[in-house]
Amino acid sequence: AVYNPRPTYIESNRLRFVNHRSLIFEGGNEFRHFDLASVYFLGYGVDKIEFDRHYYHAFLYPADNNAQKAYVTEQDNNGQRVINVERTDEDDYEADYMWVHFLLPQKSAWLDGSLYVSGDLFYNQFNAMNRMQYDEQHQCYTLSAFLKQGGYDYQYLFRFRNQPATTMRTEGSHWQTQNEYTIYIYFRPFGGRYDQLVGLQRL
Repeated sequence: AVYNPRPTYIESNRLRFVNHRSLIFEGGNEFRHFDLASVYFLGYGVDKIEFDRHYYHAFLYPADNNAQKAYVTEQDNNGQRVINVERTDEDDYEADYMWVHFLLPQKSAWLDGSLYVSGDLFYNQFNAMNRMQYDEQHQCYTLSAFLKQGGYDYQYLFRFRNQPATTMRTEGSHWQTQNEYTIYIYFRPFGGRYDQLVGLQRL
C-alpha cells in the first residue's frame, strides 16, 4: 500500500497524480492456486493427501520459479480465497481444517531477505505464520499452514530486510498482469478531528 502521495498538480476542482513515482508498481504475475474442496479426490495443484489419525495433510506440487518465464494468461481471483467443501451446502461450518504444505525448490538459500507465501489466506501480511524456511537437505523452501478447506490463490513474495515485498525473484513482473487496485480518498476539513472517507474506487 502507498499512503498519502502528494499530487503532481492541484487544480480548482481536482487533484492530479501524473507519472507519480510512488504509484508505479511491479506488474507481478497472475496468482497461483490450489483446491482443497475434497479429502478424497486431488483438487487443482494438490499432489497428494494423507491422514495421520488427527489431521489431513495436503501436499501441493513443488512450485516452479516463474521469475524468468514468459507471461501466461491464467484466470485467477487476485489473491482471494473461497471456503468450500464438496457434497454440502453448509461450507462455513462443515469445511474441515487441513495442514497444507508448500514447497518451492531452490538450490541455495537467499541470505539477503525472507520468502513468504502471500494472499488473502494470510491476510496479505508478512509475519512468522507465512514466512518460509529453507531446507538444506532437500534444497527447497517449505511452509506448513493450517487452512480450512476451499480454493485459494497465493504467490511467493520475497522481502529484502525492511523493504517492500517484490515479485521479481519468484514470480516475475509483467505489464499484462490483470491486477486489482483500490483507491481510498480521505479528507479532513478545517477544524475537523478525523479523516472522512469521501471517495473509493476499485480498478
